[in-house]
Amino acid sequence: MRLVFITQRVDEDDPALGATVPKLRALAERVDELVVLALHAVPTELPANVRVDNFAAANLHVNLYPKRVILNEAKRSRRSPRNYLGFCHGVPRLRSG
Repeated sequence: MRLVFITQRVDEDDPALGATVPKLRALAERVDELVVLALHAVPTELPANVRVDNFAAANLHVNLYPKRVILNEAKRSRRSPRNYLGFCHGVPRLRSG
């Protein structure tokens, strides 16, 4: 399974969202590929099956529907969107749908 994980920050030293990094490590053990799209990311040691991109690098806009984010990621990686599952973590500016 491939999981797209959308979050605000990937930073172990962040006082509010630092717990995201251990969650990513735990998820990586359970999926084939974990694509993390973050508004801000600092270099962090993560398993080999994890790829971290920020929204600007992926040419994504913050106010996108999560479904569109997953479709864009599938298109970028040339895979079927049916192979992806999406999870939004702490990104209130993303619309549901």
